[in-house]
Amino acid sequence: AAFSTAIARPGFNQITAARTVNLQNAIPVVTEGNPDLKPTLGRNFDLTASWFLPEGGIASIGLFYKAFSDYIISTEQTNATNVSGFAGQRVDLISYSNAGAAHAAGVELQYNQKFEFLPDPLSDFGFEGNLTAIQSRGQIRPGERHALPQTSPFNYNASLYYDNGPFDLKIGASYVSTNLWAVGGDSSTDLYSQPRLRVDFGGSYQITEEIQFYLDIKNITNTKLEFTQTNDRNFPVQREFYDADYLFGIRVK
Repeated sequence: AAFSTAIARPGFNQITAARTVNLQNAIPVVTEGNPDLKPTLGRNFDLTASWFLPEGGIASIGLFYKAFSDYIISTEQTNATNVSGFAGQRVDLISYSNAGAAHAAGVELQYNQKFEFLPDPLSDFGFEGNLTAIQSRGQIRPGERHALPQTSPFNYNASLYYDNGPFDLKIGASYVSTNLWAVGGDSSTDLYSQPRLRVDFGGSYQITEEIQFYLDIKNITNTKLEFTQTNDRNFPVQREFYDADYLFGIRVK
């Protein structure tokens, strides 16, 4: 069991007085920092229990509660008419603000097991994974409480690995659920990050004690980063495609 405190100062882009203006659209888009931001203070309560299983397995469960003050959120106002330098003109304003008091509570589960209890060659395989479920709340607009921005309620990582002699192979999947990305003037203009599942592979072969060949494949599934206005995928704002990355080479000790 543990109790801790922490402070998170605003990032440079959040607190800078600089402003960027995009005039390519019919309505200008103004992005600016907020020099009046206060740092976020956190008080954290954690409780963790671990079990060392037969045949080298480990399982653990963790409960946590985090209380925040002056939580920082990203905000977006569409068709704002009170932006300095644009008197009477409609602009879309992207900035940051302190949301006041907020909290996040949840559970973390973790499991790691090499299948030593299975007959060869299955005994050289293993599994490791973790899962986190979070419930968070904070005031995103006056009188309106909601899950905290960029806080996914459900996430997991899972991988299957093989380790025998010169071979070291692992394929893993990671999942992030839908989350509020940026707070708009009202719920109809909030931006959401849609759920994504990504699969990666990493492997190596030990040619000699000093020479190793490796191959890494990132984003095998060509998972896109997708943002929408509201939680409805029928209102896309931005989609980013990255395809897969292949990295291979020789390591020499």
